[in-house]
Amino acid sequence: MANLTTPYLFSIFTNEYYRDMEIPDDRIDTVVNNTVSLIEQKCNRVFGQATYKMWLDGSGENYLALPQYPITRIFRASTNSVDVLRINAASLQHASVDSNGASVELTQINTTGIVVQTDFKVSTYANVSSLSDAINALTDWTGTVQGSYDDALTQLIKPSYGEDALDNDYAMLQVPYDTVGVRISSESNYHIELKNGCFPCGHSNVFVWWTAGYVLAQDNDQHSALTVTGNVPGGLTLVCNQIVKDILDQEQEDVNMTEEKLGDYSYVRNNILSAIDRRWKDLSSYANKVI
Repeated sequence: MANLTTPYLFSIFTNEYYRDMEIPDDRIDTVVNNTVSLIEQKCNRVFGQATYKMWLDGSGENYLALPQYPITRIFRASTNSVDVLRINAASLQHASVDSNGASVELTQINTTGIVVQTDFKVSTYANVSSLSDAINALTDWTGTVQGSYDDALTQLIKPSYGEDALDNDYAMLQVPYDTVGVRISSESNYHIELKNGCFPCGHSNVFVWWTAGYVLAQDNDQHSALTVTGNVPGGLTLVCNQIVKDILDQEQEDVNMTEEKLGDYSYVRNNILSAIDRRWKDLSSYANKVI
């Protein structure tokens, strides 16, 4: 039997129930994985534990809602930024810079009208100094470190898109500056509180680096016991298993039959989305609370 380690879905429930129906394990895996993906899209959340580095909009209050939760750890929070790398290409007719947290991408149009894009991944160029050297190695491009920020981490560069990098409109990359003291709100699992003052109002002006999500259950290879218990809410586990069961129960039916009506009896074959919608009243309580 395949080892299902999918978030908050117990393979003990699904595999044991469907073993006698002779549904292949790979088919169960596919249904479970697709269902989990669609449930997370519908709820606008990631339920498993993950680490996030995001620039969020300041609230003007002493608290701030984070888009992924439950919050388990705060690594850093900052309410301002500093310039660390100036990028320009004075001799080009078009030059722009994008940064998305994973890479910094330079875009130009050469003399023959062809678009040329060069991607610098932060996993390769870990600090501003190495990124600057790589940019300076390109023809027509210049990267100038600002001040003494050679060691600034590229993985913390603030996202920006389509910034002009011509002579008079150079692009400037920024990272968080200073650290502010925050704590996880005692009344919520998705709010942080600033110990002193308020988060200033603004667009993408607050940087937060945090870990959020549930510990996911995992079963053994024999599907006879859990090797990791996890802490996913029981109600969420139940409704997700119910959705999977709704889909797998149809595996023995004619796949060409979508609906039928016999007298007062009618039946419509569910797909994954319709099964989720049918359980939405219960599932919606776990949807993203952050608007």
